[in-house]
Amino acid sequence: MKNRIVVVALLLSACATTAEPEVTRLLLSYPGPTPSVSAAKASLVVRAVSVPDYLDRREVVYRKGLELHRYPDAQWAERPAKAVTRFISQALAAQRSDYNVQSFTTASGVSPDAALTIAIERFEPDESGVLQLHGSWRLTATAQVLASGRLDAEATLAAATAADSVAAMQQALMTAVKTLVADIPAPTAASR
Repeated sequence: MKNRIVVVALLLSACATTAEPEVTRLLLSYPGPTPSVSAAKASLVVRAVSVPDYLDRREVVYRKGLELHRYPDAQWAERPAKAVTRFISQALAAQRSDYNVQSFTTASGVSPDAALTIAIERFEPDESGVLQLHGSWRLTATAQVLASGRLDAEATLAAATAADSVAAMQQALMTAVKTLVADIPAPTAASR
């Protein structure tokens, strides 16, 4: 009986001291400067970017054939859709000085001069180590479509890790933003 108590006590102490694996919380963030907001410019709001449901969760995933797998030692610090929206807004604000670019809505709550809607259809690395971003965008003003197009970008992962996956996502987003910078028309005099 005494031996059983010792064994149970040892098992309980082993369970109590077993540490869970360390989980790294990753953040997708724009690395460049963000210009200040100016009321003198036309306002452009980047609406909440939509991403597939399988991506908009805490797990950082990669594609292997038709299956998705998660990196076991990493999680997103915030939902990817929110992070992608902020990233694109900040990158556009830094590269399009003709617009006052904001995320989700205007700071004053009034309707923006233009709204950018982005739908990302695919945005994860595959087993070959290539991250693919595929999606579409539409710029509207007062329910009128001003411009639209596709977003397609690729980035190669340095290694098969969650941190390298996030770095590749940032690189692919920068390529996508270059497309937006080139294709979004300048604000018209009427929109200011």
